[in-house]
Amino acid sequence: MLNRNKKILTLFCASVLFLSTPLVQAATLPSELKGVPYYQSLIYNATYTDTQGHWAEEALYIAGIFGLLKSNQGQIRPDEALTRREALLALANLGGTFEEVQKNQGDNQRNQNASVEPLTLWGQRLIEAAAQQGLFEGFPQAQVGPQSPYWDEAITREEMALWTTRTLQLEPIYGTAQAHIYNFDDWQSINGQTLPYLERALQYGLINGIAQNDRFYMKPQQEITRAQSATIFLNSLPRALEQQERSVFAASIDDIDQIQEGPGGAIIRRLHITTTTGEMRSIVLSGPHKDSPRGQDIAIWKKGPADSRALQPGDQIEIYPATASAKQEGTVSQSAPGEENQRIIDNPSVPEHFLNTDIPMDIHLIRVLQSNSTLEGLLMDYDAGTGYLILQNDQGQLQHGYVMAGATVQIGAIYRKIEDIPNGTYLTARAVADRIVAITADLPTMHPGAIPEGSKVQEGRIRAIEARGLQIVDAEGREVYYPFAPALEVRQGQELARLQDLRIGDPVILRFSTYQGYQIARIEIPKANRLVEDVYRGTIGFINPITKVATLRNVYKYSGSRWQVQPGQVQVRVSPVTSLVLNNQVLSADTFLRVSPGQSIIFSAANNFDGLRASQLALLSSEGAMINDRIRSLDIVGGSLRLQVDGNYLHIDNNTIVLRDGRLTDIKDLEEGDSIMAYVDVTRSGYRAAFIETHKDIIWTEQSSDGLVQGSLLRIRADGEMELQRYSRHRNNSWENFSSGSRRFYIQPSRDTQIYDFRGLIPTTIPISDFLTQGAHGQYNGSYIQSFVQAGRPLVITLHNTAPQPERAPLERTSLARINSLNPQSQTIIFREVQDWSDASQRWTSNPVTLSLHAEEAVIIQNDRIIPFHQLRPNTKVLLIRDPQTNEVRFIFVQ
Repeated sequence: MLNRNKKILTLFCASVLFLSTPLVQAATLPSELKGVPYYQSLIYNATYTDTQGHWAEEALYIAGIFGLLKSNQGQIRPDEALTRREALLALANLGGTFEEVQKNQGDNQRNQNASVEPLTLWGQRLIEAAAQQGLFEGFPQAQVGPQSPYWDEAITREEMALWTTRTLQLEPIYGTAQAHIYNFDDWQSINGQTLPYLERALQYGLINGIAQNDRFYMKPQQEITRAQSATIFLNSLPRALEQQERSVFAASIDDIDQIQEGPGGAIIRRLHITTTTGEMRSIVLSGPHKDSPRGQDIAIWKKGPADSRALQPGDQIEIYPATASAKQEGTVSQSAPGEENQRIIDNPSVPEHFLNTDIPMDIHLIRVLQSNSTLEGLLMDYDAGTGYLILQNDQGQLQHGYVMAGATVQIGAIYRKIEDIPNGTYLTARAVADRIVAITADLPTMHPGAIPEGSKVQEGRIRAIEARGLQIVDAEGREVYYPFAPALEVRQGQELARLQDLRIGDPVILRFSTYQGYQIARIEIPKANRLVEDVYRGTIGFINPITKVATLRNVYKYSGSRWQVQPGQVQVRVSPVTSLVLNNQVLSADTFLRVSPGQSIIFSAANNFDGLRASQLALLSSEGAMINDRIRSLDIVGGSLRLQVDGNYLHIDNNTIVLRDGRLTDIKDLEEGDSIMAYVDVTRSGYRAAFIETHKDIIWTEQSSDGLVQGSLLRIRADGEMELQRYSRHRNNSWENFSSGSRRFYIQPSRDTQIYDFRGLIPTTIPISDFLTQGAHGQYNGSYIQSFVQAGRPLVITLHNTAPQPERAPLERTSLARINSLNPQSQTIIFREVQDWSDASQRWTSNPVTLSLHAEEAVIIQNDRIIPFHQLRPNTKVLLIRDPQTNEVRFIFVQ
């Protein structure tokens, strides 16, 4: 079953939020739908003097259309608390039980007491009906008579969620499926009997939490306002109407035409619509009607109350059906000031035969969806039956929507069907609310891959990249080697990639050329979220034994060689943990769960859609310390390493967390000479490395000639080979001293080498053909160049006027940093978490300065490809080659 909930933290960004509730369209629309004669009363009775501009104006209007909230003298009082009396009446109308209560009491009694409050007149039967539905189970205080002051007290958020969930007959959620409720800091204050129902309400999108100081709370005992209750009713309507066989239909308006003029000059207008399932129907709007001289029409919400004249072709709409025998009750053409608005209570079920024949269906409300948005990300799933689509964006968050039947789908500028797009493709979708109306996708081939359906698939992280195969660590921690098939294919998302794009620690999916899985036919690496691991440390306050979610206090997050304090509490799922070591004693997972409160831990975690999930976890014996050093010697089998500068030995084991260039690896990827940042824990047996970070292979090289080089161009030969003299190469994060004497360095440009000329006032690009032709005649002789060579060919060459002094190494520094902000107009970038490479100590040193660098002449490289400035994103980790004197950045390598 598709998971239709966004990551919990993205939902609770405001105190009240509209959430999209699935529209169930099991029924089939008849060939014609029509408006109702009492549409003006619906619009008038749902329009209030105190809601204009209110954040919940739309929800209050729709609640008024369905008679769920009562007004007084034209005011709905949106910010006042909702009483239990009002909630009970609203839920009776929402669930379709109020009319049955009225019938059981008799029409005569109702007519004789029209001015009496409904809960007083029919109160006992309403309470009995609600009790039969189980609304009050767990709340014995609700078993009181209709005259009790209990009903005039404000209803709480907990009660409202419980009553609504039970009214809609939604099943409670127990055990490990409770993925949302434990993300609230105050979940322990929720009644244990109602907690499974609140979990269901959260997952179904009926309610949401309250954000305060970057923390999220349910506030179960807080009073709920009438406006907040209206949003719950709006989110509940699709389910409630479905139970009454009145499904809400989503559609788009294709055209509007005028049929004829009826008696009295009333114009008959008709909407032509297409539903999400592809059904094409028409709706007869205004026209003559025996009960209304103005004809029949539909109440509309389109940025405000309106009638059908506000509709236009292209509108994305939701259609709310009435009944075949809907009658106008309490219609008023105009109310004098001070008079009570009359509400139309219209909730009877539609007979089943009415939904399955060509008898016209009455429509009394159309909601026009307004918010336009663009969704981008990897296609995760698509349900052809419902049109439901899920994307994963670059930040790892889920986006979802419904693909309209008439939506345009283009693959490489060719119109196709969405079924032609495989999962993993990067899509751009244009949506109105959650209705997707256009999709574009770029695929290198219309039928990517030649992998047998059902062939073996293996997932894991890259341990080693060899010339003829790949070594990975699978989900069980086993190291496995697989050879490459002759026609190996590498894909990043659905884009073609190369073996050079792979990095140690990358999560990969391997697909094999045979069902037995002997050779790798395709390697798939994710387009986003390759660097998913962060490291945290903190103290466990509580672990839920069912969900295995730990609530931590005093939490720090490792970022840029520093530990940053995290506000409030942090929750992490620790269920992958099997066993741990504390003071040389092995603890089982069950023992850890029992003794964990108060225990300090350090862990790496991926920020998944349901929150943090620990991938590796270690117990701490003491308050540790950070060490910046290099590995002098390494003994993996014996479980120790020796530091170069400090000279001490550190214990290492399988629980030591190792990050290599931001990717989670393990101690087997460490090598002698590595520059490391280590968090050291003091145990009974000595110093233990709980966490090690190392940076290497950020500038990936395959051959000895690969990497950065700069020098003076002596000449370009006729065959295109470039000869450099007085050159310097970038090795181990440092520039070598310039060469002397007759030493030369040769590079051979290829047809796709980019040439940038920075010698003039305005940077220009030189076509490679012109560069080689003119260069063979000596035009560029003596120019100073910088180049990045990859796989034996220069990816880019830049030309400069001035050269540094050849007596010493170039002045450019190598830095690691995270992008804080970008200014596209001035082409400047501000960096934080800066670490500079020290040539003297051969390690990274923290730089407390926030760097602001000019990037007009920067070459930006990601996965060995040049990208433009506008593709950079804040919070991205990069390696910089920068000039500390001019504050200019020469090269940016995106991690």
